[in-house]
Amino acid sequence: MKRPLQITFRNMESSETLEADVKSHVEGLTELCPHIISCHVVITAPAHNHRKGRHFQVRLDVKVPEDELSAGRDHAGDVRHEDAHLALADSVRAMKRELVRWNHLRAAHDGATLRGGA
Repeated sequence: MKRPLQITFRNMESSETLEADVKSHVEGLTELCPHIISCHVVITAPAHNHRKGRHFQVRLDVKVPEDELSAGRDHAGDVRHEDAHLALADSVRAMKRELVRWNHLRAAHDGATLRGGA
């Protein structure tokens, strides 16, 4: 990555173990797609007044040449997302799918350009 990884914790204290987990996952993303320019990971815990389980939300925003990709959902119905590490892993898997799709589109575009197409 050309820019340093950004990690933001909302409604919670930062966590060294969670931060290390983020760094490890993002390293895997950069191995999958070396074109990544920057990555911002936002981990949000629900407000303390939330009555049912504390489901974490994780969002990844990744910049690649000429595009920005985002992955992350509201996992309120998934009890596994009461664990921030599992919510992170699910969002990273979603980003991997986005990066694979972007790589395929880029390869198709580059091939069309080489053949004289659009």
